[in-house]
Amino acid sequence: MSMDNFERLCKGLCDLAGVTAPDLAPGDDGALAIEIGLKGVLVVLSYDGHRNPDRVVFAVTFGPLPDGRELDACRVLMTINTHVLASGSTFGRDPATGDVMLAQSLAFGQATAVDVYQRIDKLVDTANSWRQHHFLAQAGQGIAEEALQA
Repeated sequence: MSMDNFERLCKGLCDLAGVTAPDLAPGDDGALAIEIGLKGVLVVLSYDGHRNPDRVVFAVTFGPLPDGRELDACRVLMTINTHVLASGSTFGRDPATGDVMLAQSLAFGQATAVDVYQRIDKLVDTANSWRQHHFLAQAGQGIAEEALQA
């Protein structure tokens, strides 16, 4: 995929989300990225034509780990990484803020604006739910499995 295709994908995604498409600008690492807010959740869509020319990556910010339960929450997220998430998806932490993020990588053949928007919208709802219980209760883990098995 070229930068032009990534730009069209970003514009289509932003149109579907009802937000103004921000200008694409390369980051310090040379990757192109946009940041948008959906339902109070930060989403980053990025493309690195040098490292992964056939893939687009999006990351949904879930937020900070719960005070006093950080290790418990990390254990649940690592279990989800291992047993629930589809290939190409991973929970991690933003190195700058420490916030939990879910990153997903898609081949450009799978990355239509509609498909990416639907995936992101579902994950934004899951992120907002996670902020309430951090998947720590049994019900929370069930919600995580249902929401993340796409």
